[in-house]
Amino acid sequence: MKTSCPKFRSSNVFAWTAMLLVLVLAYLITHNTVSASVTSSTPIADFPQVYGTVHATALSEDGNTLYIGGDFESVGDPKGTMQERHNLAALDLKTMSVTDWNPQGWQQYGTVYDLEIDGDFVLVGGSFYDYYDEGEIPSQFIKIHREDADLVDTSCPSVINGNDEGYDDYAIYDLELTNDYIYLGGNFDEIAGVEVAGLARLDRDTCALDTVWLPKVDGSVHAIETMGDSVFIGGDFRTVNELERDGFAKISASTGAVNNTCIKGFNYGIVHSLIAHNNHLYVGGSFSEVYDP
Repeated sequence: MKTSCPKFRSSNVFAWTAMLLVLVLAYLITHNTVSASVTSSTPIADFPQVYGTVHATALSEDGNTLYIGGDFESVGDPKGTMQERHNLAALDLKTMSVTDWNPQGWQQYGTVYDLEIDGDFVLVGGSFYDYYDEGEIPSQFIKIHREDADLVDTSCPSVINGNDEGYDDYAIYDLELTNDYIYLGGNFDEIAGVEVAGLARLDRDTCALDTVWLPKVDGSVHAIETMGDSVFIGGDFRTVNELERDGFAKISASTGAVNNTCIKGFNYGIVHSLIAHNNHLYVGGSFSEVYDP
């Protein structure tokens, strides 16, 4: 395997095992929320139940609040009391109850695909079209205050797909935080009026778009993982910066250039998950072999 890449397990067994692992995890987190003891793996009986699909979870720094996002209309507490929540909710893990955090301007028909906690804010990415009741500011990305759900960071730019009219045709699938940036991956082509292509980053402090770092992906980005000066992306695409890359690419965080000595992808596959650890990159998705001619 080429030395400029982190180590991969590239056998067919690993590929299919990784895909199965991703599918199992996806089932567990998208068919409601379940809490289990780390020692017994037994689900906690009084954990709040979500009536719909959960795609994303994010835990507060103190470990007391679990934020969830997905495609749902209500969340029930242990007593069976239903709380109306449109695709976003917060759960108190001490009392196992639904908190009062309830963004009122939420576009209820837009699915949430990823959440991240950044200080006082919850970062939200998905296929929704706008957040505000008034003004109809379109965006697939918003920052909502963790304590006051009506407080939104309006400095963040609008992230949209200008070529499609329906919100089902575009989405942010993954958010990745580093010390300096918020990386966005998905299916979008415009941020604050600037042409982009499924991958971009915002300044973590100002939320301004980095107009220099603009790699061009010819499809959708489903996963982003950073390691040192490298940004790894996975998804459903075939080229990056007009170079052949089959669902996977390694990109310089400094220049946005594609690494030419890393593998070129996974044989017409789709990568859904990336995790970096100890100089290894774990890849999950629907593929059967490494593509590296």
